[in-house]
Amino acid sequence: MTVLLMLLVIIGHVSRIFSSYGAFSSNSNLNDCVHYFDFLTDFLYSFHMPVFIAISGGVYYLTTEELKKVYHHKKFLVTKLYRLILPYYAFLFIVVTPSMLITGLINVRLLPGFIFNNIFFIGDNRHLWYLPTLFFIFLIFDLITKHISKNSIVLLFH
Repeated sequence: MTVLLMLLVIIGHVSRIFSSYGAFSSNSNLNDCVHYFDFLTDFLYSFHMPVFIAISGGVYYLTTEELKKVYHHKKFLVTKLYRLILPYYAFLFIVVTPSMLITGLINVRLLPGFIFNNIFFIGDNRHLWYLPTLFFIFLIFDLITKHISKNSIVLLFH
């Protein structure tokens, strides 16, 4: 299932390039096809990333409940930092930032602001939004499940 979802993500990103949102939408040879690419892009974007997050939640459940693997909050946080946030920053600074400079999407004059926004505010992170989003979902869920008693949650949502 994960392989199929990865293929759908790739197809979604490629279809976006040729949709009215993308770089080639003004190509006169594609004018008749743009609405098909718009539909395909909108359709794929409506579910493929939420399903990845659901799968991540399922794996989290299996590792904590079924396998009785209990994380201490600090170990859990450090593990998620290494597995999600470190690759996020590494890819952002090794691949994305140089690519944006080379293609002219940002210029050297704007580079300090771009770096500041991405370090502290996870700003213009392009396609990498998934990693910090998943990190914060895990962090919030961990705080809820480990630090708030089940009775408090019932009262909170009652």
